[in-house]
Amino acid sequence: MVKKFGKLGVFDSIREAFKKWAANFIIVMPFVFNFLITIAIGGAAIIGAIAVFFGVYATSLTLTTLQQMTETEMVTALANALTPGAMAFVGLAIFLLILIFTIIQSFFESGAIGMSMDLGNGRKTSLKTMWKTGKKFWLRSSLLKIIFGFLILIFSLIFFIPFVLTENVFWIILLFIMIIPAIFFLIMFSFAQYLLIINDLDVFKSIKASWKFVGRRYWRVWGLVLMIGLISLVAGFIPYVSYVLAILLTAPIQALSYVIYALNNS
Repeated sequence: MVKKFGKLGVFDSIREAFKKWAANFIIVMPFVFNFLITIAIGGAAIIGAIAVFFGVYATSLTLTTLQQMTETEMVTALANALTPGAMAFVGLAIFLLILIFTIIQSFFESGAIGMSMDLGNGRKTSLKTMWKTGKKFWLRSSLLKIIFGFLILIFSLIFFIPFVLTENVFWIILLFIMIIPAIFFLIMFSFAQYLLIINDLDVFKSIKASWKFVGRRYWRVWGLVLMIGLISLVAGFIPYVSYVLAILLTAPIQALSYVIYALNNS
């Protein structure tokens, strides 16, 4: 059950998020798990791809042979190895890898939102909430990400393919111009995943709910997105630890801020 609060502004929501984050550092764990599992699977995929490549082409492309090749000869050999069948296999492998990463990210992001709901409602939270929420919402969150990813891909290809075919720079200029309305739509749908989990909605209802929720307070939500973006930007400029801060600070602060703002303004 979600408690009903009075309205809370952008700065208050972010301030509350920092307080909750500092007092409940366990909120970083979904993002830590997501990072570690993604790295493990990505590393295994790279090692597997190298093993398959040398296994298939070991007779003609041994490590010794590669070391003796010039850069041009190596590029030519690799190009010759990429037969249509091999390219189809690589494409399928990349697609499956992206799908797996999407599912993993959706699971742990859903878990983080569930934990943020606990904290936003004034309760303690635990990893049990993460697993429970992640297990319940991973599929819907994944479908939501796939829909948005597909729309972004189509939007990009509409302008990029004509540029490749015609080599007319007009299409690239138009693409940059169209980024402005694209940002508008990204803001309008920025709460879809949060409202999906907070209100236990299906995918399309969460998209409609985000449009309605943000539409009533567009510039305030824009301010929230901008503030989170500035926090991420500042953290990104800190040498050596920027990625660590993204996992331990900016990602959980974003989840907490969005959830707290949604709970207090619904």
